Amino acid sequence: MTRRQRLKVFRTPIGFHDAYVPATSQKAALSAWGTDANLFARGAAERVTNEELSREPLENPGKIIKRLRGTAEEYMGSLPSVRIVSD
Repeated sequence: MTRRQRLKVFRTPIGFHDAYVPATSQKAALSAWGTDANLFARGAAERVTNEELSREPLENPGKIIKRLRGTAEEYMGSLPSVRIVSD
């Protein structure tokens, strides 16, 4: 009988999204994201322990789940103010 490894959830930022992936190891997560670079060593990826954030990825093994890291209002609000001057 083979022992089934338990899935963990890992996250890395991609653009305005976070990419969540259920995987058995960091190496498996990196492979799912399609990278050979160790994002964990660089601090660009992490294991997710929050149950609410882990629920959807664990319900969809083999899929990368993308979630916006903020709202359009938050992104627009962080832009510098621009003053338009007409001639």
